[in-house]
Amino acid sequence: MINVRGLTIFVIFPKTGIAAEKLKVDLTTSPDAFLFQLTNLVPGDWANRTLLIKNNGEEDYTYITSSKLKKGSKKFYHKLWLKVSDHKEVLFEGKLKDFNNLEERFLKKGKSEELFFTVKLPEELGNEFRD
Repeated sequence: MINVRGLTIFVIFPKTGIAAEKLKVDLTTSPDAFLFQLTNLVPGDWANRTLLIKNNGEEDYTYITSSKLKKGSKKFYHKLWLKVSDHKEVLFEGKLKDFNNLEERFLKKGKSEELFFTVKLPEELGNEFRD
């Protein structure tokens, strides 16, 4: 999850048509709680984080990544800039409010991958977005 000034954004969701207990799914992330917990942001500030996704289960697995405003300032959420990439390419770059989800990602059993997240408070915003 990403938690920025009271915002909570879900990062990993399983995608499967079969009950997880039948598939023996074991998908873990690191960090496993909040990806971002930021305070005292001022316009122009940014933070980078790496999310490690591991498939420790007995099956290959497909997952999606998405975000949703759970609580906090909708106005602030709509101003944040997000960039998501893997080791090869940029997967998303734009306003956080426009980040609906990434395309499905396939992860073979026993494998892991890293996704890189950058959250930025754009420089052109005024002091009403401080802290």
